[in-house]
Amino acid sequence: MSLTPELENLLKALDSEKIVCLLAPSFPVDFAFPEILSQLRGIGFHKVVELTYAAKVINIHYHELLKSTPDNQWICTNCPTIVQYVKTKYPQHKDKLINI
Repeated sequence: MSLTPELENLLKALDSEKIVCLLAPSFPVDFAFPEILSQLRGIGFHKVVELTYAAKVINIHYHELLKSTPDNQWICTNCPTIVQYVKTKYPQHKDKLINI
């Protein structure tokens, strides 16, 4: 089975970085709870949290950034497709991608 470049990158990152897995609120529909938590930690995720919790934490950081730099333009990075699009089609705007 061949892996996608994204999955290859994830597997490499799991070996060298502390990666947090964000689960959608609907995850119990498709995965056994709480077993999925230990399984994800077992393959190398540093933490496993529900997305709604992570969204609250990220929103706090976004608010702080926007408040401290009101004249700057920023691009939200919670959509991997948008991030890739900016990096490939508009590399001159990479510095506007929010690093949270």
